[in-house]
Amino acid sequence: MNLKPFCLMSLFMLIFASVFSFDESSVPNPSEPDAPEVKFPDMPSAKISNQENPQMLILLRVSLTISEETEMKGTAYFSNYSRWTVTNQILNKINIFSFSIYDIQKIDILKWKSEKKDENTYFFIPSEYKIYANNRDYFIHKGNIEAFNSLILSDDTSKKRYYSVFYDNWIEGKKGFYRWENSKASSFTYNFENPIAGVVKTIQFIK
Repeated sequence: MNLKPFCLMSLFMLIFASVFSFDESSVPNPSEPDAPEVKFPDMPSAKISNQENPQMLILLRVSLTISEETEMKGTAYFSNYSRWTVTNQILNKINIFSFSIYDIQKIDILKWKSEKKDENTYFFIPSEYKIYANNRDYFIHKGNIEAFNSLILSDDTSKKRYYSVFYDNWIEGKKGFYRWENSKASSFTYNFENPIAGVVKTIQFIK
């Protein structure tokens, strides 16, 4: 019997097994690749645009002086689009002022006008203002500015609405004499320059 072919075949099988055999424990488990770093684009800064959102509210620090000389401080809400133009004639010179909420340092309400609601009830709204600009110049504005008729004032603990408008009743008092029910004044014109208690007289913007 010729053993040479058998030996050659056995040798070939031994070499093949040694080359292609491996120990699974010696092969490390594949790890998940590191997630790529994602960079988000920078978001543009928010911009206030009167055209895009004319109803946007802004918050400003203010100090309110109430008619009984009480002072209230807090943050008030205003419409961003508020802007006014005032024409004043001083002697023969006409001055035109255009201003926004950002241009104002202080507002003093000088006068109120009345609207009769029924036989005895009158509604008083501001009709004349002394407005101080940031450069401390001032001018007189005649006519109501609706944005200042009521103000929501908030602080760290509360939120409250204050008014520069008010109601009063012209009633018959003792001996047939008439007077204002809330202000107690006997002069009909008194309320036009002297609001009742709790009404805003001055708005000071805290810069």
